[in-house]
Amino acid sequence: MTEYLFVLGRDRNLAVLELESVFSIDSVKKVNNQFAIVETDKKIDLERFGGITKFGRRINSAEDVIFDKGKLSYTAAGDKKLLLELKSRFKEERIKATFRKFNFEPRNLDYEFIKFDNKLFLVDERSDPKKYRFRDENRPRFDAKKVISIRMAKMLINFSKAEKEILDPFCGNGTILQEGLFRGFHVIGVDQHIKESLENLKWVKKQFQLQSKFTLIPGDAKNLEKIEKVECCVTEPYLGPYFKKLPSSSKGKRVIRSLASLYDGLFRELSRKVEKRVVIIIPAIRTFNKILEVDFKTILEKHGFKLVRSNVELPIAYNNPRAKVLREIWVLERLEKL
Repeated sequence: MTEYLFVLGRDRNLAVLELESVFSIDSVKKVNNQFAIVETDKKIDLERFGGITKFGRRINSAEDVIFDKGKLSYTAAGDKKLLLELKSRFKEERIKATFRKFNFEPRNLDYEFIKFDNKLFLVDERSDPKKYRFRDENRPRFDAKKVISIRMAKMLINFSKAEKEILDPFCGNGTILQEGLFRGFHVIGVDQHIKESLENLKWVKKQFQLQSKFTLIPGDAKNLEKIEKVECCVTEPYLGPYFKKLPSSSKGKRVIRSLASLYDGLFRELSRKVEKRVVIIIPAIRTFNKILEVDFKTILEKHGFKLVRSNVELPIAYNNPRAKVLREIWVLERLEKL
């Protein structure tokens, strides 16, 4: 087993849940607000993650690192003594080394040393936001106000622990399906209007020469009769109308009742179709007086789903403080196998 340090993204809980989902709960050994140590023998592909900014392997000491450049940039976090040792070594070896303050976001440095839990790690790889921007903003159908981010889509898929197949019954412009294609999955999308998804998925398959397949079905999420069985469901469903201002309590209650009916119908179908996990975003509505929520736990009990086990408290809220529609991420599994 090798120990790796993962630098967590903006939302610590989402990043930790992602690590638990990709590896296992027991493999995540030490966590704080910025870092997590994972012990694994799996090969790590940073491209798979949405909530991790960089990762590195454990080393015995900085003396084990051979600097093959006469000019380099570096950072050292978590240990002042280490920084002094590096400066002394650079001087002795006549290396022109430029120190940069440690940053949790990806930076183009030659060497990043991080001391955490009295262990030393050397960063191996950093995420590349430019890749995401390109395949996000260059799609034929893109509206930044409407789409789920690529990073979030990656995390939701990882939470599902899918191995071969995902269903998105509210596929919209196809972001979740798109990221499933990059994982090599067969992806299935359902929506009343599939034109946007179709254009985007055709583009991404051609642009990146992806061999995985997609199936798009025009239809209603409350009626999935054209689908037999699927491994996992990953979706951001319809969250209600767009509010320019805080709605009244009566209007908010009407929307919540409508959403509850929609989600109840959805889970009636998912209980018959999904073999493993369901990952879904559930809204709450902020009104002038209070926050209104769908009674989602009752829906889950009715249709035989429960929250998965995690060291992170579920569901996980992720919100803009000023948002009128609040969001929670629920990661669910069946009470009984199909």
